[in-house]
Amino acid sequence: MIFVVLGSRMFQFDRLLKEIDNLIEKGVIKDTVFAQIGSSTYRPRNYAYKEFLDQAEFKTYIEQADIIITHAGTGSIITSLQAGKTVIAVARLKQYHEVVDDHQLEIVRKFSEMGMVIGVENVAQLETTLLKLDAQHVNQFVSNTQHIIGLIEDFIGKQVKKV
Repeated sequence: MIFVVLGSRMFQFDRLLKEIDNLIEKGVIKDTVFAQIGSSTYRPRNYAYKEFLDQAEFKTYIEQADIIITHAGTGSIITSLQAGKTVIAVARLKQYHEVVDDHQLEIVRKFSEMGMVIGVENVAQLETTLLKLDAQHVNQFVSNTQHIIGLIEDFIGKQVKKV
């Protein structure tokens, strides 16, 4: 299953939803697709969707998905990576009024450089990306949260000893 995640902000991402419809019609996408479309105005014709999901629903779809196609929101990307999923991150672009600036391009580029996601800077690249998906290699996500917590605890411990 492919789970499409567009976040919960007030921005649409109609271009991505339309492209997924197009790729299903062309037979490029053969998997079942479910989308969390957020504030998008486009209504998919070829796959199920819901505007917003509660945490339990979101977790269920993440667990069931083989592939997650997400906007380049860091929360969506990291949640998907933590679940061990193949992530295709697609940048929303300012020119289409999908975001206020092009910060999602930077996010896609950085996560792609780290080998964590398959980055797509424009939805026109999605077909090629999906067709080459088996040949793509992504690095496993390893959280450094516990390491950072340890550093903070050590720092606090040293500060308390000084007092």
